[in-house]
Amino acid sequence: MVGGIITFGGGVALYSNGQIIGGLGVSGDSSCADHAIAYRMRGRAGLGNVPSGVAPDKTDNIIYAPSGQSPTGFEQPHCFASDLSPTQIENLAGHV
Repeated sequence: MVGGIITFGGGVALYSNGQIIGGLGVSGDSSCADHAIAYRMRGRAGLGNVPSGVAPDKTDNIIYAPSGQSPTGFEQPHCFASDLSPTQIENLAGHV
C-alpha cells in the first residue's frame, strides 16, 4: 500500500533503570541477522536490561515459529538454516 507502514525485524529497545530510553535498528542482511546484531550491540552497550520481555526467558529476544508453521503472535519465521538460535544470540550479547 503506497504510504502505508512496512515493518521489518532488526530493532530492539534500549533500557536504562528499567525504562525504555530509545531504540536501535539494524538493516542490511536478513531480519534474523539484523536482530542478532542489534541485540548484541545493545548488550555490549549495557542497555539490554529488559524488565520483562515476551520470550520464554523473559527477554525480548527473537522467537522463531516452529518449522513448517506460520508465525503467530511475536514469532518470526527462520530466514536461513544458518540463523543463530536465541541462546546463541544471548551468549554473544553477554546476557547469559
